[in-house]
Amino acid sequence: MQITLIESGIVKKIKLQNVIIDLENNLRELKNISSKYRLNNTLVITICDDLIYNYIFTKILYKLGFIHLPMGSNLNKNIDNFINEIEPIVVIKYDIDKKLSFSIKKNFRILNVKKKRPYLCSSTSGTTGKSKIIIFGEDTKKLRAKQLIELFKVDSKDTVFCSSPYTHSLGQRLIHVAMNANANIVYINKFNKKDFINAFVENNVTLSIPISTHLEICQEKLYRTNDHRIIISSSASISNKTRKSFMEKFGEISYEMYGLSELGTCTLTRLDNQITKTYMGEPVKGCELKIIHEKDKNMITKEGFQVGRIAAYTKWCFLGYVIDKQFVDSKKFLKDNFFETDDYGYLDNKNILHFISRNNDIIKVSGYKVSCMDIKERLSRIDQSINLFITSVKMQRIGDAICCAIFNSTIKDIVNLLREYAIANLESYMRPVIYKEYKVLPLLDNGKIDVQSIKNDFSKLLGQ
Repeated sequence: MQITLIESGIVKKIKLQNVIIDLENNLRELKNISSKYRLNNTLVITICDDLIYNYIFTKILYKLGFIHLPMGSNLNKNIDNFINEIEPIVVIKYDIDKKLSFSIKKNFRILNVKKKRPYLCSSTSGTTGKSKIIIFGEDTKKLRAKQLIELFKVDSKDTVFCSSPYTHSLGQRLIHVAMNANANIVYINKFNKKDFINAFVENNVTLSIPISTHLEICQEKLYRTNDHRIIISSSASISNKTRKSFMEKFGEISYEMYGLSELGTCTLTRLDNQITKTYMGEPVKGCELKIIHEKDKNMITKEGFQVGRIAAYTKWCFLGYVIDKQFVDSKKFLKDNFFETDDYGYLDNKNILHFISRNNDIIKVSGYKVSCMDIKERLSRIDQSINLFITSVKMQRIGDAICCAIFNSTIKDIVNLLREYAIANLESYMRPVIYKEYKVLPLLDNGKIDVQSIKNDFSKLLGQ
C-alpha cells in the first residue's frame, strides 16, 4: 500500500506504519485515564484535517476503549459550544506542525448505547441545523467497505482518490474501502483546483468519489484514465452541461444522493443519460427504497407514482443514532427498521427512484412552497453553461427572499439577462429578489460551496 498526499502543489509519500507509531507514542497519556471510563462509551474528539491521521486516531482510540468523534478545524469558531453540548472526556487538537495538545474534562457524557461498543461517531447538523451523532460499529464499517469493494471490484492493484476529509462521511467511506482492499491511496487535505486535477488525472487513479462542486469547477480538465471508475457524490446539484460532459467522458457513472448517503453505499445508483430535472436510479442489491406518502405518514408503500419522503433499509447501514432527544428524533426509524431520509421523490412501476428535492430545498414564499432546485433548473434553460446556486434569506417584512448566485459566467450582462428571463418565464413567487455575480466560487476547505458565506453576502445586500 502506498499513500500519496498532494498539498499546495507538493507531493509527499507517507508510510502508514510511521504514522501509527507516531500516534501510539503521543497517545500514551490516555492510558492513564481510569479503565471504567475508557470502556463505558465515552467520547474523544479530535480536531484534525489530516485524513490518514484521523483514520489512525480511530483505530488507536478504539483499542484504548474510547469512541472517536473526528472534527475539522473549520469548526473551531463554534467548537466550544459543540464541546459543551457533546461533553467528550478528551479533546485532542492536532496542529499543522504535527503536534498534539490534550484537554481532559472532568464532566463528560457517557453515551447510552445498548448495542456493541461504537467504533466511530460522526457528527452532522443535517437539515435541522442541530447537532446529531451517527454511531458506527466496527462490523458496520467492514460491511459497508466490503459492499463497495465487491460492487466496484476494488483490490490492491487499485489507486483510490480520496477528495473529502475524514470528518465527512464520504471521506470515511473511501479511506475504509481503500484500507480494507489494501489499495493505494491518493488524497488532498484542502481543496484547490490544481491539486485536485493533479490527484485525479496524473496519479493513475482507478476509483474516486468526488463531490459535485469539484466536478463543476474542474470538469473541463478531467478525463478518464486507464480503468477509472467514478462515483459522483450528491450529483443532483451538477449542472446539465457538466452531467452530460461526464456521461460522454466516463460512460456509465454511479452517484449518491443527499440524505440517503447517510446509509452508505446502499444508495449507489446508475446515472441515466437523459437530461431532466429529476435524477433517477435503481438501488443496488440489498437495499430497499419506499415512499412515505404525505397523506398518511404511517403508510409506507411503493405503489403508484405519488411523491413523498424517501425511506430506505439496508443491513449494512450504521448501527443507529444516539437515542437522545438532544441529537435526533428517533421517530426517523420507522417500522421494519426503515430510515426516513430528508429526500423527496417517487418510485415508478419498475422500482426506479425519481429524486425531486431535499427537504431543506423547499422554501415558502407568499404562501407557496417552491423548490430552490426547481428554480435553478428553470433559470438554467437560458444557457446550460450557467452555473447557479439558489438559496434564501429571511427578510423582516416578506419572510423568505429568493437569492440567485452566479459563478464564473462569461456571458455579458448575465444578471439582467437572468432577471428578464425570470420575469418572462417564472411565476412571481419563484423569481429571485436579488442576484449576485461571483468571479470565484466561495468554497470551504473540503471543496464544498460555502453556503453560509453566500447567505451572509445576500443578507448584507438586502440590509438584514
